[in-house]
Amino acid sequence: RLYLYWGGDRGRNPIFGCELDPKTFAAKTKALSLFDVDMSRYGWEVRGDDNEQTDGYSYVEGAHMFMRDGRYYLQYAASGTQFASYSDTALVGAAPLGPFRRQRTNPFSYKSTGYIPSAGHGKTFEDRYGNAWHVTTGLVEGFNRRLVMFPVLFDADGEMWCDTAF
Repeated sequence: RLYLYWGGDRGRNPIFGCELDPKTFAAKTKALSLFDVDMSRYGWEVRGDDNEQTDGYSYVEGAHMFMRDGRYYLQYAASGTQFASYSDTALVGAAPLGPFRRQRTNPFSYKSTGYIPSAGHGKTFEDRYGNAWHVTTGLVEGFNRRLVMFPVLFDADGEMWCDTAF
């Protein structure tokens, strides 16, 4: 089965998803609104290097799906690629189109300082040995990006998190 995820911008549009026909790429389902920004509850969605710019909007982008052990992890980046606080969040559901809930361990990929600050706009994958990795970008001098790969771990409840210490 094939799914498409898109949307999110300056807090005006949620992330959407739908199932596609794998042969024609035509939509098989209506577009579903999967979640929206909630800066009042989730401080990492607030723009700024220190998540301080509460002027009414935030960027959410880069929707990506990762499946493991029957759980679907819908990932997105917030709050703006130009900020050191840029990070990746995961929502978890039992099906590719949800419903989803935000993890307790969000943002699961976050690094506001160091060689690779701004660990957002990433994707999670599994290697041939079953290890999960999160490849993400880091902000350096404006919009120049560095790629970094962090190990992804799962707790007993299936919550995903990244070890971004180094």
